[in-house]
Amino acid sequence: MFLYSNKLRSLVWGVLCSSILIVSAQQLNIETTPKTMDILSQFENRFNVLDSVIFQSPERDRFYSEIFDSVFFEFAEMERVPQIDAETDARISALKNRTGLEFRGQAYVRPGHNISYDPDDPLVAYNAKVQAEIQWNIFNSSVYKRKSRIKELTIQGELDQLNFVKNDLDEQIMFQKQQVRFRHYGRMLSIYNLHYENLRLLMETQVYLLEHGKISGDDMLKLINEQMEIERQLVSIKADSVVNELPAPTSIAYISLTDTAGIFRSIKHNNIEIKKLGLRHELLDLKKQNTDYVQTMDILPFVRYSYYNRENVHNTYNLDVGVSFRLPISKEVSKQRKVLAAQQDVLAYEQQLLESETTNGIFLTFHDLEIYNENILGEFLRMKKLKEYLEMRKTSYYNVDGEYSRIDRLREYNAYLQAWERLMEYSYRRDMILLDLQRYLLTEPISNYIQFKEYY
Repeated sequence: MFLYSNKLRSLVWGVLCSSILIVSAQQLNIETTPKTMDILSQFENRFNVLDSVIFQSPERDRFYSEIFDSVFFEFAEMERVPQIDAETDARISALKNRTGLEFRGQAYVRPGHNISYDPDDPLVAYNAKVQAEIQWNIFNSSVYKRKSRIKELTIQGELDQLNFVKNDLDEQIMFQKQQVRFRHYGRMLSIYNLHYENLRLLMETQVYLLEHGKISGDDMLKLINEQMEIERQLVSIKADSVVNELPAPTSIAYISLTDTAGIFRSIKHNNIEIKKLGLRHELLDLKKQNTDYVQTMDILPFVRYSYYNRENVHNTYNLDVGVSFRLPISKEVSKQRKVLAAQQDVLAYEQQLLESETTNGIFLTFHDLEIYNENILGEFLRMKKLKEYLEMRKTSYYNVDGEYSRIDRLREYNAYLQAWERLMEYSYRRDMILLDLQRYLLTEPISNYIQFKEYY
C-alpha cells in the first residue's frame, strides 16, 4: 500500500510538471513540441541551479584568509649567497697577506783583464759579484690604510649580495602573483561558466523563436556579442589550467586597508634600491679616502748584501741599509679624486630621483588601491541589491497567476552574475597591486601593513 502511494504521488507530480510546461508553451503561442518542452525544462533546471548558488546559506567567505595564509604570509626569508661571501672573504684574505716585502738578487762576472776592469785598481779589481737585497714597499702592503681598504671590499660584497637578493625577490613575487591569479581565476571561471550556460540557453531559445518569427535579429546580435565576450574570458582563464572552484556569494565584502605611514618607514630601511644607493655612496667615500698622493709613491727601505770575488787579494763583502724612493710628478691623483667627487654628485642626483619616483609610485599605487576598493564596494552593494531583487522576484514568479517571461527572468540572473564578475576582477587587480608593494619592502612581508575590513 505504501509503495503504491509513492508511485501515485510520483505519477501525479510528473503529470503536473508536464501540464505546466504545455501551458507555458501554449501561452507563448508556440506549438507544443518536444523541442519546446525541452527548452522550458532547461529553463527550470537553470533557475534551480542559480537559486542554489545565489541563495545558499551565507557563510563567512574563506577566500581572502586562504590567500593570505598561503601567499602573503609565506614570503620566504631570502638567504645570503654563500659563494659571494666566500669570494669577499678570499679578497680580504688576499689583501691581508699583501706584505709589501720583495727579495731581489743579482750575480754577474767580468769577462777578463783590461776589458771590463783595471786589474791595478784594487777597488774595482774583482771578476765576479753576488748581491742580495730585501726591500719593503710600505704603501703597497696591507699596513697602509688596512681597515678602510678591507671595508671597501666588504661593501662591494654587500652590493653583490643585494643584486642577487633583488633577483630572488622578483622571482618570489612572480610566484606569489601566479598563486593569487590561480585562486582568483578558479573563482572567476565558475562564475563565467554559470553565465555562459545561461547565454547558451538564451541563444538556443532565441534561435528557436527567431525561426518562428517571434523576435527580431537585433536581439540576437546583442546576445551573440555578449556570448562572444564570455567565451573570450573563458579561453583566457582556461589557458592557465586553473581549478574550477566556486566562491560562495557571501554577504561580506573585503576592502583592503593599508598602513601608508608604516610602509614609508619600512621603505627607508628595507628598500633594495635605496640600500644599494647608500652602499654605493659609502663605497665612493672610501675610494676617495683611499685615493691619495702617498699611494703613488715608492718609498722602499732595504737591506742589501754584496759579495765580491777578487784576484790576487782576498774576497770582500759589504752590507748596506738604506731607502730608495720614487716620487711621481703629476696631478693624476687630484684628477682621480675629482672624478670620484663627480660620481658622488651623480649618485646624489640619482638618489633624489629614486626617492621621488618611489614616493610618487607608492602614492599612485595607494590611489589605485582606493579606486579598486571603491569599485569592489560598489559592486558588492549592487550584488546585494540584485540579490534582494531576485529573491523578491522569485517569490513573485512562484505566486504568479498565469505565465511569465523566462527569458527576462534569466537575464535578471545574468545581471547578478555580471556584477559578480566585476567584483572578482576588481579584487584580483587589487591583490596584484598589493603584491607590487612588496617590491619596495625587501624581505618584510607586505601583510604586516594590510588589513581587510568586512562590509556586510
